[in-house]
Amino acid sequence: MGVTWLTAFLDTPAENAEASEQFWAAVTGWPLSDRRGSDGEFATLQPHDGDAVLKAQVVGEPPPGLLHLDVHVDDVAGESARALGLGAEPLSDASGGYVVHRSPGGITFCLVPHEARRRPGPVSWPAGHSLVDQVCLDLPGDAYEREAQFWADLLGWPRTVGAVPPFERLLPPDGQGMHVL
Repeated sequence: MGVTWLTAFLDTPAENAEASEQFWAAVTGWPLSDRRGSDGEFATLQPHDGDAVLKAQVVGEPPPGLLHLDVHVDDVAGESARALGLGAEPLSDASGGYVVHRSPGGITFCLVPHEARRRPGPVSWPAGHSLVDQVCLDLPGDAYEREAQFWADLLGWPRTVGAVPPFERLLPPDGQGMHVL
């Protein structure tokens, strides 16, 4: 079955974490969960229905960019080997039940065990509705083609030209909570 779900993690240094998490809770309309992890470094923005697509992680040294993706898969070891074959760099082994990799263009991602997921619904505001359902990967220009193809191959989602050039989208299967631009 391969990739089953994506979760975006907001990677924030400790000194900025509280302000960042309050901001994202306010703009999404999703409350923040209790902290978890050995140092209380993880929290989830909890949609009112459906499953989480956005989480927060307090980091000591922030990686390049503001986030990393958790790619939920049926077989962590098998998908890790496949990712390495596509050009990913290993950053950890599967001793914790998940693996951390870096894409050829330098984007950190984790391969984590599959869990059943249901796409969240939109939040209603006085002026309309909104939903966090897309992440934009900023790809290095000199490696754009290789990096875009890496993500398409890793996720198994076809590339398509976006509504606004020069953006491309990866077309996810129905029901996927997080889309990739």
